[in-house]
Amino acid sequence: MGNNKRLIEVAFPVEEVSEQGQRDKYKKQITGTHIWWARRPLGPSRATAYAALVDSPPPPPPPHLTDDNDTLILEKHNFIASLATWETAQSPISINEAREHILESHDGKTPTVLDPFGGGGSLPLEAQRLGCETHSCDINPVAILIQKCTLEYPQKYGLQLRDDVKKWGDWVIEQATSEMAPFYPPETDGSTPYAYIWARTLPCQNLGCGVTVPLMKDFWLSKKRNIALFPFEEDGHIAFRIVGTAYHPMPPDFNPTNGTVARAIVTCPLCQSAFAAKDTRRLFQNGAAGERMIAVVTVHPDVKGKRYRIATDDDVAIFKHAQKRLAETCESVAGDWGLSPVPDESMPKIRGGAAGNRVANYHFNTYGELFNARQQLALITFTEKLRAAHTEMCAQTPVDKDYVRAITTIAALWLDRIVENCSNLCPWHRGNESVERLFALQRLSMAWDYGEANPLRIATNRLKTVLKPMEHLTGMDAKPVAIKNASATALPYSDASFDAVITDPPYYDNIAYSYLSDFFYVWLKRSVGHLHPELFKTELTPKAGEIVAYSHREGGAKAGKRFFEDELSKAFAEVYRVLKPDGIAVIVYAHKSTAGWETLINALLGSGLVITAAWPVETETKSRLLARDSAALASSIYMVARKSERESFGFYSDVKEELSSHLKEKLFTLWDYGISGAELFIAAIGSGLEVFGKYEEILDNDDTIIRADRMIADIREVLERLDSASDAGVESTKLTRFYLRWRREHGLASVPFDIAQKLALSLGLELADEWGERSFIRHEKAFVRVLGPQERSYPDAPDSDKLSDELIDVLHHVLHLWRYNQRPAMIQRLARGRVGLQELIWHVAQAVSVTLPLDSEERMWCEGWFADRRSIEREVMAAVAAGDNR
Repeated sequence: MGNNKRLIEVAFPVEEVSEQGQRDKYKKQITGTHIWWARRPLGPSRATAYAALVDSPPPPPPPHLTDDNDTLILEKHNFIASLATWETAQSPISINEAREHILESHDGKTPTVLDPFGGGGSLPLEAQRLGCETHSCDINPVAILIQKCTLEYPQKYGLQLRDDVKKWGDWVIEQATSEMAPFYPPETDGSTPYAYIWARTLPCQNLGCGVTVPLMKDFWLSKKRNIALFPFEEDGHIAFRIVGTAYHPMPPDFNPTNGTVARAIVTCPLCQSAFAAKDTRRLFQNGAAGERMIAVVTVHPDVKGKRYRIATDDDVAIFKHAQKRLAETCESVAGDWGLSPVPDESMPKIRGGAAGNRVANYHFNTYGELFNARQQLALITFTEKLRAAHTEMCAQTPVDKDYVRAITTIAALWLDRIVENCSNLCPWHRGNESVERLFALQRLSMAWDYGEANPLRIATNRLKTVLKPMEHLTGMDAKPVAIKNASATALPYSDASFDAVITDPPYYDNIAYSYLSDFFYVWLKRSVGHLHPELFKTELTPKAGEIVAYSHREGGAKAGKRFFEDELSKAFAEVYRVLKPDGIAVIVYAHKSTAGWETLINALLGSGLVITAAWPVETETKSRLLARDSAALASSIYMVARKSERESFGFYSDVKEELSSHLKEKLFTLWDYGISGAELFIAAIGSGLEVFGKYEEILDNDDTIIRADRMIADIREVLERLDSASDAGVESTKLTRFYLRWRREHGLASVPFDIAQKLALSLGLELADEWGERSFIRHEKAFVRVLGPQERSYPDAPDSDKLSDELIDVLHHVLHLWRYNQRPAMIQRLARGRVGLQELIWHVAQAVSVTLPLDSEERMWCEGWFADRRSIEREVMAAVAAGDNR
């Protein structure tokens, strides 16, 4: 097989691949088919698969690749970086070159690759693109259908499949429109309905009032165009008129932002009485809630933008007509379908944790109740027409039933895209003036008011969305992926079957995949359940074997954690079993809590797999992370593992010393890659596994086995020591050392003067000489407090003579300028410092960050700033080169 080391074990272009990972738009080449939660970006998936399958030319490169390094190493490094771009992925020449490299590393044989947690299919797709014999498993039926429609059918049937999906999709739209058009009638001026604005209602609890209150989080229709609904009293009821641009003038004392409900507390707009959240929930549970159509949104082919009008009695009558037709339609199709056309499967009543149902408090009992009557009618009609299309296709001769099933299944995923936009939990977006899709967040959330989209418009648009990736997927020139509905804990493969396992297991309790996918499962059961009976044996998606740390399991959070660890251990043991002796595994993981990492580490250490490398790759866009104010993780850790022989045991004192030495070398490399803050700590965990994983057991002096919690604590200790002021090169800056020691020992607390004075004296400082208006040290009666950057004031001019060059003062000022969007001043402030200041500042910020609570404002500022490091450093270098360092 050639050299034993693979590229990913030696060098990986973290910065370049991370940049592509944040270009989230390219995931649309696969996400257009169907939503899946936490799908891996394609660029990093492709680069990872290539680097894991290609041998690394010796010798290994140093942390910084330069022209003096081995030419082959540099070429491979650059090739991986280019392969992560979407432009290269579309180039047959580049992909063929990558395939040749992979074949060369496997003695001319096509490598076998497995993803036991296939999910949305990103990792198998990229292994498939690189010419591998690819296999994928998942326990979730929805994930299996998504993968079949992206990784199997398009490659098996080619471009004709895309054309036939369009042909029959158009047929379904035509058939459904002929029946549903009367329920979405055009206006007299030729406008057509775009959406209907609804509000749920409750009776006012003031007995002297008693009006029916429409529940609206605010009254905006369009914030951008300053259009709102204005509530007023009319004959003892709450009526509305539209105010703002091009409508009635906006009343001077009216603020549309203040709606009738906030945090489930309802305020009547007439009598101004309010009732508590618990009363709101009680009224919903007692059946007192209703709903009311408030407004109609229309569009005209010759007029730009949306137009609004108040809903009329005719609009309500049309809706009631739809209710009547719904009953008739259900009666006519129920016998053919063999189940209720309106999904009557019960929704879980779990209220806490990742699987928590946020609408359970509001009397939603079945999945069908997540749609109003007209939405139910439309979705049942589309489903009925899709089933009819399948019958029509089967009646044609000659007929390939497998091909017909492929067309129908892809069309069913198209119907799911309609379902996602046509629920009574879809809010009206006041900025975009559109109905939001349901899963903008990874949960079902209550919508007090919602937008009912015109499904006939949605159907046409979503068909285009589904067809777009089909053009790419059908032209890949790749073998279909072999997809199996199986658990990762019992893989249906023989021992030593795979050259590589590349996978993205569930992240502890982050995402409730099975509970989220139930929303689609119930509709897929009705559209194509009869075509895939093996996937729809259960009422809802399987829950018992799903490897997620749900806290609602019997025994609570501890039992959930134990279940996750036990099942993940079994899954990793299966990975070990099916890997060839010289095979390689890449495991992608991202979780911020130590509990999540503890379970992963314990599972890995118990599997026999040995970590040989770990790389943090940014996989989330800055906009999703809310980078300026969030400590959310931007990176996933790509851990590389082998079936290497392990030492039977190691002594804790020796392993800890080895860990310190290893991390010191690895972390400075990661700093050079721009990894900081929480990202650095998580990357350190991955690197620490390279040391801990070499031993079957690690024992302390009492023969106690060291487990993951101790390892994580050790890594944090080593990281803090490496991040300490002395290691950051700030030996002479006593105030900065004082600040770091304070944060490490006292955090954000105020402490008695004598304790603070002892700390100061140990560093050669006298507190009374240091506190003052411009200092971060505050003397408050008998206590001393240390201020963060958000609590201090600064001179207006970034080149003021009053500015301190003390490292911590510079850091605080820079963070302040960054946070308040004064970027030029921030760059100038960094550029004016002494030689080496910029690098020290990052080290000090890192040292501060790891000492603070995750939700502290100072830590959020630091980590938001870290997320912008690469561009900041480039701008500072440009400023220094231009002489703008006054």
